[in-house]
Amino acid sequence: MYLENLNRILPKEEFLPVPALGQVRFGAPIRMVSGESKPEFLERARASLLKLKEESCGHRP
Repeated sequence: MYLENLNRILPKEEFLPVPALGQVRFGAPIRMVSGESKPEFLERARASLLKLKEESCGHRP
């Protein structure tokens, strides 16, 4: 799951969200593969999030 515009909705050092538009993008579920180490899984999860972010940036209505 990638949250777009989170830095605008909840700016640094603020306690309440600011009314702003944001989007939530869901990717395909991922699970650890048999024999996969934790660092390998985390790298795969990171790559999946970066892909969602790229897709989000390229998608402007």
